[in-house]
Amino acid sequence: MKRMGMLVAAVMLTACGSGSSVGNGGGQDDPREALIGKWFAPLTSMSGCLIGASFNLDNQYELDKICELRDGSWAVEAEGGIFSTDGEVIDFAPTLASCLQSDRNHDPETVAYTVTPTSLRILNPSGGVVMQRTADDPNSLGMGTATIHYGCVNLDAFVPSPVTRL
Repeated sequence: MKRMGMLVAAVMLTACGSGSSVGNGGGQDDPREALIGKWFAPLTSMSGCLIGASFNLDNQYELDKICELRDGSWAVEAEGGIFSTDGEVIDFAPTLASCLQSDRNHDPETVAYTVTPTSLRILNPSGGVVMQRTADDPNSLGMGTATIHYGCVNLDAFVPSPVTRL
């Protein structure tokens, strides 16, 4: 898990700034500040995989499903776009994705959330996930290099495809 957690910081397409905010904008002028950074959690539906999220003050986000392949390289299914928040919900408006299969939904979505300095809980109609904050600087994690392939990550296969504008 530690190795995959380290990979999250390197995989994110969006360059996030650092943020040390607390709460859902509690006492802050800008509720986005509490979200800024990189987050990850194990993906319970797919053993050996995790999900990652990154947010920056330019209102950009990226959501990733990340799995190690048999050859030691990494498969990443990415969606990125613009986000906004009022401190209680996040509005996602996707603008790019690496998986355009018909069973993937890239429609705009609004989800409820709570955030602390170390965890982000996202709630949606199909359930929820609790992610942990990871270091903003991948070099601080002692990472080496990794081969990353973008595309569609499925339970039984990985289908490579480029990140495409929606």
